[in-house]
Amino acid sequence: MEEYGGWQCQQCGLGAHSTVMLRSGPGGDKSLCNTCGLYWAVHGSVPEERKDLFRFSAEDETMNITPATTTTTIATPLTEASTPTASVAAISSPASTQSIV
Repeated sequence: MEEYGGWQCQQCGLGAHSTVMLRSGPGGDKSLCNTCGLYWAVHGSVPEERKDLFRFSAEDETMNITPATTTTTIATPLTEASTPTASVAAISSPASTQSIV
């Protein structure tokens, strides 16, 4: 398909490397992509909902897109005053350690 490098579907504008097969249409042999060509073969008209679907204007290509701002939060280490000691005491209490004889 190298010889069709700049080819585009006459209906939707899809490139040759994005379709599995070039099909006949109202413009002649190999004028439609696979999807538009199958629609043409079955219905006898081109699919209007695909008109210029893959054609983009110069305005679309030069849209000013600003990257999103991200905020990173860094966790601060715990100090002795904020260390949870109650849970450590409950785990190591003598009532929780029983020996089985």
